[in-house]
Amino acid sequence: MKWRELLHVAVGSEVDYLPAAVSSIVFCLLTMILCVFMHKLSNTLLPSSIKLYALDYFKCLAFCTYPLGYGITRTYHGHIGFIVIMVPINVASLLIMTQGSVTPVDNFLDFIKGKQTLLKSVLRTIVQIIGAVSAFYLAQQIMMLEFHGDFADIVSKACTTDLKISVAVGFFLEMMGTWWDCWWWSQKRSKYPHLDLVILSTNTALLVSLGEI
Repeated sequence: MKWRELLHVAVGSEVDYLPAAVSSIVFCLLTMILCVFMHKLSNTLLPSSIKLYALDYFKCLAFCTYPLGYGITRTYHGHIGFIVIMVPINVASLLIMTQGSVTPVDNFLDFIKGKQTLLKSVLRTIVQIIGAVSAFYLAQQIMMLEFHGDFADIVSKACTTDLKISVAVGFFLEMMGTWWDCWWWSQKRSKYPHLDLVILSTNTALLVSLGEI
């Protein structure tokens, strides 16, 4: 039995799609299950020489796929709805996938601090870029399940930016936003680690929302 047939049995045949917020949550949970499973499997089975690259890839894949599912919640429920869904999912993912990195900035800082070689930093950055590109294709596959009517339209479109400005201005804004977010994450905001993650993730969500205003 397909998921839509189960939906008809549960709530009635007149309902073909899940609500926007529920669709976003289901989308992200499917992404999380896949990436966490592969992340844990890689950590258990792969040799140490390539393990870190796989952990980077699947962690980056998850965090770059999630935003593609948050979009319809922001469309139908605004920035508050977007933040309410984004923060718990990001925090949960960080608590589960503790190893690996999702940003080339971390690799660069590790190189500056002498924690890894330049070659390793470059290779990890390449892997993260591949993970980010793969996220679009993973999102397409999940959206083909059509939990929400808008997913069909999103799948049919190319991957484009949300910024309605010139490339130069967009680059500057993205650079400044990334700088601020990385600086914020480098600070400790609470003596409680879990609360600290909530505060840091909320800042990221607010930053993304400000970029849309």
